[in-house]
Amino acid sequence: MSHRVLDVTAYTTFDYLQGGASGIDWDEEGVVVLDVESDEDDGVVRLSTELDPTDVQRLDQHADHVELFPEEARTLASTLREAADRAEEEDTDE
Repeated sequence: MSHRVLDVTAYTTFDYLQGGASGIDWDEEGVVVLDVESDEDDGVVRLSTELDPTDVQRLDQHADHVELFPEEARTLASTLREAADRAEEEDTDE
């Protein structure tokens, strides 16, 4: 991923996932970096994503982030586990 906004290091949560961006009348897909960090000073968990700028034509180079309080991060983690369990169940049913 060239000219990144997010630093991709050995500690990055997920480097090189598949993802995408959508607009009213367009969709583009590409490589995505996803990282989770905690900021003890602010008391938040930060979830950051960046779509590889070489994979998309309609977006300026940027990264997005969401800041979650610890309880919100736990709710997200629980919801992700439930969705992963359902996905595994559906996969084994086929």
